[in-house]
Amino acid sequence: MPAPIVVFAYNRPDHLQRTLTALRQNPLADQSDLFIYCDGAKTPHQQAAMNATRAVADAVTGFAKITVIKRESNWGLAKNIVDGVTQIVQDYGRIIVVEDDILTSPHFLTYMNGALDLYDGNPKVACISGWCFPHDVPNPPETFFLKGADCWGWATWADKWALYNPDSRFLLQEIRSRKLEREFDLDGAYDYVGMLKHEIAGYVNSWAIRWRASAFLADTYCLYPERSLVENIGLDGSGTHCGDSAITKQTVSQMPPSLQKIPAGNNQQMHCAIQTWLREFKKNTFKHFLLHHCPWLLLLRNKIRKAINIMRQ
Repeated sequence: MPAPIVVFAYNRPDHLQRTLTALRQNPLADQSDLFIYCDGAKTPHQQAAMNATRAVADAVTGFAKITVIKRESNWGLAKNIVDGVTQIVQDYGRIIVVEDDILTSPHFLTYMNGALDLYDGNPKVACISGWCFPHDVPNPPETFFLKGADCWGWATWADKWALYNPDSRFLLQEIRSRKLEREFDLDGAYDYVGMLKHEIAGYVNSWAIRWRASAFLADTYCLYPERSLVENIGLDGSGTHCGDSAITKQTVSQMPPSLQKIPAGNNQQMHCAIQTWLREFKKNTFKHFLLHHCPWLLLLRNKIRKAINIMRQ
């Protein structure tokens, strides 16, 4: 029996409709149980969008069994996901997780279920990812491992989800005590340690960074396809936590990856590729923030650069 699919939704009915339509086009959809967790409205003005999202969830068809869980209050993304994943994975032993802005390939469920079967019981494999970062690596492997875990269309097992530690302070302390800060940040490619610090300070509430840190500290790995089987359509300014970022956008692969069992360990070629992508992502994310929140800083920077160029002439 295929693993259950759990979708988390809030107040974006159009995104949820597209996500469910794409999932329904997978050959294994009608054999899979579907759970949709709908969070409650944070403020009264979000009530209409929340109700519209729930209407989309109530109307979905095409799956073996459909269960819609409607939160009576606003739980927030992190609490909603952690609670939902914990409940379903305890009942089924494995799980496929999709948020309401993840557009999947028709081969997504076949790949995820195949990988869950292939690596079941492997103590070094914590997570299966349907997403892959954009890259231009020549002749990349069909699938590969990187240390840690990911969060854009993913799957895991009950024993691996048990690794999840919600305590950001503990996770950060462990990373520091083992002198793993640089490795955790992919040699400075991205400030994951900073994300944990922001968690502790209360600036963000990210289950994903805690999941990544938990899998990383357990020295476990995430399996990726060479071509992404998902596209994040929520990076359009509509989401609570994500803005618009063109560098993350890519076309969902229409080719199924070939699944063959490989040893769980960091693929150095793809490790270097994700470092390159993360550095560019970090740079573009900072530019996006300045453009939308501090455009005067960009204007000032451009004026300074222009003045320096004139002086050099």
